[in-house]
Amino acid sequence: MKDSPMNREDNPDQLQEKSVIRVMLVDDSLLTLTVLKRGLAGFADIQIVATERDARAAFEAIPAVRPDVICTDLNMPGMDGLAFVKAVMANYPTPILVISVSVFPEDKHNVFSLLKAGAVDVYPKPKGGLSSNNQALFVSLARRIRVIAGVKVFGRSMIRSYSRQAPLRSGQPDQTPTELVAIRASTGGPMALYELFSRLPGQFPVPVVFVQHIAPGFGAGLIRWLDHDMALSVTVAEDGDQPVPGKIYCAPDNKHLILDRQGRLKVLDTPAVNGHRPSITLFFESVAEVLGNKAIGVLLTGMGDDGALGLRAMHDRGALCFAQDEASSAIYGMPKVAVEIGAVDHQGSPVEIADALVARIDQAAETA
Repeated sequence: MKDSPMNREDNPDQLQEKSVIRVMLVDDSLLTLTVLKRGLAGFADIQIVATERDARAAFEAIPAVRPDVICTDLNMPGMDGLAFVKAVMANYPTPILVISVSVFPEDKHNVFSLLKAGAVDVYPKPKGGLSSNNQALFVSLARRIRVIAGVKVFGRSMIRSYSRQAPLRSGQPDQTPTELVAIRASTGGPMALYELFSRLPGQFPVPVVFVQHIAPGFGAGLIRWLDHDMALSVTVAEDGDQPVPGKIYCAPDNKHLILDRQGRLKVLDTPAVNGHRPSITLFFESVAEVLGNKAIGVLLTGMGDDGALGLRAMHDRGALCFAQDEASSAIYGMPKVAVEIGAVDHQGSPVEIADALVARIDQAAETA
């Protein structure tokens, strides 16, 4: 069983309190529903409150069932999983986990279409089929459900509502040129990145580098998905790249990324740092050391604390630092830690942060 696209961070079992998580299962296969129900029955904090073989019937049952989490297949007759996710998020926003053989890394279009529609995560169903005696699989799935249950979700129509009329201001005009924007995201990150990047104009004059915790094999799909819809070019960072304006660089799968003293991106195959590879703290610390106040740091939605200490290192060197606010975060874990340790100058939604980045760089250009 492969990992899900959003890497696990810290201990997701601690995300959800002891209260029971109400789960709805949707799959046109009676065998799959039976195996899932039996496999999850051993977890006292998970209660299967409904099983449906028809997505339309499942949609109509939501008001009465009131699930905390919905687990659904993708390929189903009639209303398929994608249409189901869109309908749920438009009418009854609920954390959705898609479990399907159609969400493996080679099916990247399906993965990111689902995330864009509002699914919180996707979980590859074993291609050989589910087995009720695969305890490791169900331990993994139960952990994932606990993560999903702790995620705040929004109807798709609400995404743009966070942007205020005026962008967040970055303080008094500053003549210090910005040479790099460094961004970190995790659970809920793909949509946060999508919202932020879609607000950056094609003539944005500063290179952007981001690290998204994502399972190996899904990074290339994330990059293609973002690149298709953005004014800026989105590409995977390669060892020795000199970041240039007009491009957004993503850390490669399962590799560390740092900025060397010549301002080039270096890809490292060194061990994980506190369980993370790539480690955003490692990247932020290298940016702090090389660029100091000529960089901007952004910490988006996610669990755990990877990146918080790195963002503080940037802040201590004079960099302007942003964090996603609680209202717009799928999980306000990592940004909260950064705020608590004094690493953040401003909080806002991804849209507001993007507008603030543009305003900040425009201010610097006007006073230069």
